[in-house]
Amino acid sequence: MLSEILFILQRSGYLLFEFLPYIIAGILLAEILKYTPWTKFVHKAVNRSPIASIIIASMIGIISPLCTYGTIPIVIDLYKNKVPLAPLLTFLSASSLMNPQLYIITWGGLGLEFSLLRIFGVIIFTLILGFALIYIEKRYIRKPDKSINKKFTRLQSAEKQWKDFNLKEFSISFYNTFVFIGFYILIGILLSVIIETFIPLSQIFEMTEGIGWINVIAASLLGIPLYACGGATIPLISVLLENGVSFGAAMGFLIVGPGTRITPLLALGSFLSKRTLFYYCCSLLIFSIIFGLIINSFLGF
Repeated sequence: MLSEILFILQRSGYLLFEFLPYIIAGILLAEILKYTPWTKFVHKAVNRSPIASIIIASMIGIISPLCTYGTIPIVIDLYKNKVPLAPLLTFLSASSLMNPQLYIITWGGLGLEFSLLRIFGVIIFTLILGFALIYIEKRYIRKPDKSINKKFTRLQSAEKQWKDFNLKEFSISFYNTFVFIGFYILIGILLSVIIETFIPLSQIFEMTEGIGWINVIAASLLGIPLYACGGATIPLISVLLENGVSFGAAMGFLIVGPGTRITPLLALGSFLSKRTLFYYCCSLLIFSIIFGLIINSFLGF
């Protein structure tokens, strides 16, 4: 038992040291973007023609520095001001699936190729979602509930609209974000090493070795309950890839995971009926499986 504990501490320290520069860089980028006219830009972007607004909403959602709680009040306010629903939900979905900080952490933990593939997958899914929402039946859509609106406004994080740079506020916000994300990253690292030591998840995929589509399906399904906040899951994926898990399976895990957390589902649920929300989750799961299978077919898994 002592040897296992020492291995966990040593391995965790190594992974933490490896991820730290990328974590700091990602937080810095997110904090700097807060001092730009971000919300004004979002408002203008989603008021264009339907096709253009969806494409732009997908792109700016991916590079948005706001967390989900920071994004929801903006989306609700824009919706109340008659901004079309399709680009708003495209933006909200994209921002929950990817952000600059998560991209940098993914790059640092899994490599440039994997991080670019992840962004590509998010773009494709959010575009499909946005175009589908243009034609969705009105009976599936409902206006934001006032109680939910108040709840999210009360719970939203410290992100504000465009403001003048203040070193003290910047430092405090950076520190709070670093502590929050660092905690989850550390927990994620510890859990990934513990799993690697005592419960090797790679055996689940080894059981289906040679049957790639089952491998991808298993990973996508596991992404729903096992995905952790932010980049905390990246260490686990890194360990699985080292143990021979396919790119497609890992990608399926990371595509479906962020979108099925309780926070983005509550956000989408403030606009959509339960039936449509169920369709959204199923669509995300199906897409993650298909996308993973396509990646594996190109890479020869």
